[in-house]
Amino acid sequence: MKNIALFFIGILVFIVIFGLLFGNNLEVQDPSGNESKITNTLWMWSGATTPVDSLELPDPENYTLTLLDDGVAQIKADCNNAQTTYEIDNGNISFGPIASTRAFCGEESLDNVFLSGLEITRIYFTENGNLFFDLQADSGTMEFIPGN
Repeated sequence: MKNIALFFIGILVFIVIFGLLFGNNLEVQDPSGNESKITNTLWMWSGATTPVDSLELPDPENYTLTLLDDGVAQIKADCNNAQTTYEIDNGNISFGPIASTRAFCGEESLDNVFLSGLEITRIYFTENGNLFFDLQADSGTMEFIPGN
């Protein structure tokens, strides 16, 4: 699990540097056409796919996201709580700086990977009741399932 976390952190660092160097001007329409479908729902991070690997979380209830109607996102990243703002525009989504507690959640935790993924999210879409975030520079996709 530690190797997977290090792999994802390495990819995220590369993506952030690539994005800073080359920018990001994605304009993609939300296929669902309905932004309200993703707000006021507890979303649990269930996995991620990159061009070279995939990850399925055994404990998605430890990594949650709720997008409130007022533009605030509430986040649970394993043993840490976080909050940020977000903006949605025509299928694009972006998050502001994330304020988070910084407790050490253990060697196996993916809290930093989860928060880093949110920071580089660019596009969202829904499919079969699940929420997906495409990350900048086609670096991967995070999948969320609705919570209870």
